[in-house]
Amino acid sequence: MDQRNLKNLLDFISNYSDINAICLLLKPNNTRVDVIFKSCLLQLFSHLNKSAADNILFLYTNTHTPGNSATILISELNRVRNDNPDINIKHNKQIIYCINYKPFTYAVAASSPNNIELSTDLKNDQDIKWKRSNVECKRLLDYICGLSTLVVNMAPPIGNERKQDTQRNLGDKQNEITLLMVSESGVEKSTFINAYVNYMTYDTMDEARDGKIKCLLNEKFTLMDQDTYELKTIGL
Repeated sequence: MDQRNLKNLLDFISNYSDINAICLLLKPNNTRVDVIFKSCLLQLFSHLNKSAADNILFLYTNTHTPGNSATILISELNRVRNDNPDINIKHNKQIIYCINYKPFTYAVAASSPNNIELSTDLKNDQDIKWKRSNVECKRLLDYICGLSTLVVNMAPPIGNERKQDTQRNLGDKQNEITLLMVSESGVEKSTFINAYVNYMTYDTMDEARDGKIKCLLNEKFTLMDQDTYELKTIGL
């Protein structure tokens, strides 16, 4: 993350009075995850209170296990902890979530107006993955609702003195949740966000296909037709 992009991110954060969680979206098998961590989160940390570590969550996409990325990330977190004892970013089951957005893309493909026919085996496989992601998304929301909110008092110009960040309990008074999602390139964040909304709305892939697919962000993606092996553009 260069200084211009970092400044844009901080300017964006300054528009909010508080943040409930900082979500780092990661591919499960990226050997360069340490570079992403250092270029994004560590630079962000230099402008936030160290207590923000308690609000960091790791979201691994298109997988049911964290994969090799987790091994590299754990090593980087240990290094940061040794160099900066006041920064303790955890990496455990409580704050790790594996959410697969592929079932969502197949549900969109099978729905009108795309109407792509899915094989029975493919549909059954994706329905299992949908249910698993549905459980993970609900677990993620439950955990975020129990976090203390990071209150952001940030002066827009980078480098200027600002008030120290504080935290307050979320409790039941706040009806809105603000998430800061930081991702590496290639994660397809728009697809992930649309998938999350639909996983929270529908318990099964059939319910989503027969209902109305929720779309927060307009996008297009490609899927391979299982009969012809042709790549087809799917609109949402």
